[in-house]
Amino acid sequence: MAVYDGELLAEKISYEDASDINILLCYTGNDVPLKSDAWQTLSVSASYEDYDMTLNCAFNGESFAVDEENVIDTIQYGDTIIQIYQGETTPDFELIYYAVFEYQNVCYELKTCSYDKECIYEILQAVLGANEEIDSNGEHNFTDVLGYKDYSVTVEQNMPGFMIQKYYAKVDGVKKCIAQVYGYAVPEPEVYSRDLDGDGISELICNCMAGTGAERVYIFRNNGGVIEKGHLSYDLWDETMFSGITNRGSAYIQENYIAETNTFEIVYPTEDGSETIVIEDMNKIEFEEFVEEF
Repeated sequence: MAVYDGELLAEKISYEDASDINILLCYTGNDVPLKSDAWQTLSVSASYEDYDMTLNCAFNGESFAVDEENVIDTIQYGDTIIQIYQGETTPDFELIYYAVFEYQNVCYELKTCSYDKECIYEILQAVLGANEEIDSNGEHNFTDVLGYKDYSVTVEQNMPGFMIQKYYAKVDGVKKCIAQVYGYAVPEPEVYSRDLDGDGISELICNCMAGTGAERVYIFRNNGGVIEKGHLSYDLWDETMFSGITNRGSAYIQENYIAETNTFEIVYPTEDGSETIVIEDMNKIEFEEFVEEF
């Protein structure tokens, strides 16, 4: 498999403890299959002490079918969206899971047979979890979330337009929700990764919209191993800060994190239209220990 000239996820799976490995490559042409542009499909199967796995790769652009009725989860690693569905049980294994996704123009289908429901997530994290890079704006493609490299993201739409993102990581060996973002957005809330306090661990900064239309900013940080959630804290009755404000209702106060300038903005209504307050540091952010809400 090392002959592949791109990034093949099958190369990232460790087979050291496997008792049996089978590799099947289908390709076109008469040459020895050293040129990946002639590859059509690749299937890698491995058997371990307590589970079996198969990773199918399609290089011809044909995606694998998804059993929509049995989809149990949709997760995201960087920009890669993965659908996981449960297959029929077998006499040998209680849990049969499939994960279908596309990565680097190759379509993948991962199948795991196990008694451990976390098995498929662990394999996905091994091949995708710490594989992305931060782009110029710090948006998406995170190399880590709050210092945790092996992370995953679930994306759920529980009502039209209302998106819920949950970020998971293994904390002290236990899978735990370390951040939760929700709100009305198309296609999803804006999320950025920036080191605001200069401690070497990037905070997770989220622009969200409530059902009232109010825009709010939430900041998650790793404070010495304690995950905290923060929000902009201010007094709407402070006339020195909110000069000429005409309506103090929550729906009329708009907050946003501006990635291009690495600043926070608070927009409030005035008789002449609106005024904007720019916050350039963390002095106006109030933190408390994060608790998963739902």
